[in-house]
Formats: sequence, C-alpha cells, structure tokens
Amino acid sequence: MTVNEQKLPKILVVGQSFNHTTGGGVTVSNLFANWEKSKIFSLHLGKEPIDFEVCENVYVSGYRERTLRIFRPFVRLKNASMILTGKPEEKRSEEKYLKPSTPSNISKSRRIILKIITFFGVNHLLRHFKLSQQLKVWLDDIKPEVLYAQYSDYASMHFIIQLHKYLHIPLIVHIMDNWISIPPITSTQRKINENPLTRFYWQYKSKVLFMQLLNRASARIAISEAMAIEYQRRYNLPFSWAHNYIKEEEWEDFKNNAEKKKQELIIGYFGTIDIKNVETFNYLFEALSLIKDYKIKVHIFSSGQLTETFSKFENVAVFDTVNQNEYKKEILKCSILYLPLGFSEQSINYTQFSMPTKFSEYLVSEIPVLVFAHQDTALYKFCKKNQCAILVPEKSVEKLKNAIIEIVENELLTEQITKNGYITATTLLSKQSMLDRFQNEFLNLHK
Repeated sequence: MTVNEQKLPKILVVGQSFNHTTGGGVTVSNLFANWEKSKIFSLHLGKEPIDFEVCENVYVSGYRERTLRIFRPFVRLKNASMILTGKPEEKRSEEKYLKPSTPSNISKSRRIILKIITFFGVNHLLRHFKLSQQLKVWLDDIKPEVLYAQYSDYASMHFIIQLHKYLHIPLIVHIMDNWISIPPITSTQRKINENPLTRFYWQYKSKVLFMQLLNRASARIAISEAMAIEYQRRYNLPFSWAHNYIKEEEWEDFKNNAEKKKQELIIGYFGTIDIKNVETFNYLFEALSLIKDYKIKVHIFSSGQLTETFSKFENVAVFDTVNQNEYKKEILKCSILYLPLGFSEQSINYTQFSMPTKFSEYLVSEIPVLVFAHQDTALYKFCKKNQCAILVPEKSVEKLKNAIIEIVENELLTEQITKNGYITATTLLSKQSMLDRFQNEFLNLHK
C-alpha cells in the first residue's frame, strides 16, 4: 500500500452501488478499488445488484427509508432494511450478487392510477428517501469522514442534503450524465408523460437542489473532461473529472486465448438500454436487413423490459448481463462492438458530456468499435480526435449500413483504427493516471 493510499479517508458512498453489472457500478468499483475495505461503506438506495468485492459494508435501504407511508401501496414489496458486513464468501454461497427484488404484481387499476399520477407529476413523490432511526444508528457507528455521492433525480438529491446535514462531513459529488438539462424523470427507461406545468415545476425544483448540492460540495467531479469544462463555465465552480479506466493486464490472457479467426460475424452490445440509446437499435436492425452479402448476427447483453421486443428481429439474440470473465469472452467473439447514443434532443442533452463505462474496455479489446452518436457528444469528439473508432454521426440507416460493410471489407482501415484504439486506451485511459486523478480529490480536501 502506498503512502497516499494509507491517507485515504473513511468514506460513505451513496447513490451508486458497487457491482460489475451496471455501467455506474463498474465505474465506482474500479475508482475505489485501492481503498482499504475497512474504510469504505455503501448506502444502497437503488435496485441494482450488489457486489461485495470492493466494499463489504453495505446498508441496504428498506421501505422505512424509501417511501412515504401514503404511497407504499404503489411501490415494490415492503423490504426491510439490511446491514451486510463481512467477507461475502463467509456470508454467502457461490452467488456473489444480491439480486434486486422482483416487483410485486400491479393490477390494471393500479396501472391506470400510476398513469394518472404521472400525468399530474405526483410520480416524483413515489420515490422518496429519509433517515430512519436504524440508519442513523448505523451512520453513528461507522463514523464516515467523507460523503461521496452520485445522484440523478429530485429524491436522491433531497436525501443527500439530509445526509450531509446529519453527518457534518465534507461532501464530494460525482456527476455521471447531463441529466439536469432534460425534464426530470423518475426512470431513464420511461418517456416523459407529465403535463407541461408539473414538468416545469419539477425541473425548477430539481435545478434548485442541484445548485444547493454543488455549493455544499467540497469537491465536484464530472464524468468527462468535456463535462468538467462546460460545468465550470456554466456554474462558475471548479470541477475535476474521472471516469472508468481499463485494466490492461486482465485483458491480455483473454485476448491470447481468443479465437484468431472469427467463425461468424457478430455485432455485440453490452450495457444499459434506456432513454439515452434505445432509438438507435431499430436503425441497426434496419441497416442489417439491407446487407445481403453477409450474414451478421447481433448479440445484446443487457437487462430490462426494453430488450424483450428485440428478440423478434431476425438474427438478433438477447442475453442477460454476465460476469466479468464471461463479458470479456463474449466481447472477443464479436467482429464489431456497437456503441450508440441517441439522436433525439432529449438523448443528446442527456449524453452530451458522457463517457460510456464500457468505452475503454471496447478499445483495449482490439475489436472494431462502431460509434453511432451525434457529433456534439463528448464521445464522438474524443473518438474523432484520436481516430479510435468507426464513426457515424448522422441518424442514417444507409450510412450505418455502409459503415458496417466497410468494417467487414476494409481490413487495413479497421486494423489501423483498432490499433489507435488500443494505444488510446492504454495511454489516455490508463488505470494509474485515472486513480491518481480521483484519489487526489479526497487527499486534497483539507489543504
């Protein structure tokens, strides 16, 4: 352990769970990988799985922390709070993940009620967090020195302010996407179905809390350099940046054992499908339907209801998310890795400064990366500057089709771009430089 690592403070992470399944979970797990396990605690608010490899001390919020009593009939089953401590192998079986609870059956009448309250903007009150007495006891017992927070809606911001007031410790905020620039939503998998008046009201309320948190924070971190520059200009506050990095050594063995000659043409997608990219998959399927000279399959590794409709398309197979070893094996079976961001105004605003978690791993795999994204996004600009991916910056089925054909047929171009991608990943997105950048935010808090 280095001297810097010994000085790292005891930290409470809230707003994002540690896991190797979701983009945010992978990012936070990697950024905190060097922390002493005795110095890291997680307050789990969401529905994601939990991995105990990085953080072994987890408070899983239950209905007493999550929901106002009047709204409990409209939410998931009433799960009790849980405090999980100790090494996972001592506490659990082979299964490393705490799976999210399955939703309770919602009757047709309740669905109608949910639609009505969503239209009137009351849906934002369904998601609510508060400090229960049990949670306060846990916080008093662990005595964190720094509060690290991610958030993306009114409820989580309101709760983090409560936490900060209760704990009286430095706050570090980390912004993952430019979600504050779109009308507030309670789920990134849903469209905005509220009326304009309540939408304006919640947008105003959200921006007020957003500014309160930025001003409360002792340090502010953005997910990309582009976001840090824009937010510093926009809010007149200092921002640093940190995002996921690659662990080059973990990929080398898998790459050495991968098939050198692909048996079939596979376009792979790994990750979340939601408001930021769902529209792009129909363009991909339509483009493939126009390619007659090659039989190309699509393998999608994701979770959620949005993927269910994809199975009806020819040569499209949908799988659930897989562990890190299987993830690497499946990536290396692919001929093309698809990395799309949506072209709607809402999607562009949401992802304008984002850097997808899987991006660095795509590059180090030395599989051609096909980026289908608007030219105003940070992802597109980064790829164009470093010539590390095949780019389609227009919402065009024809251009997407042509890009796929060029990847398959133009081996010299593809080889050069994948080489640039590997160099980019191992230099600009390396582990040590990103960890130094991230950890310095915590080490410099009291300077």
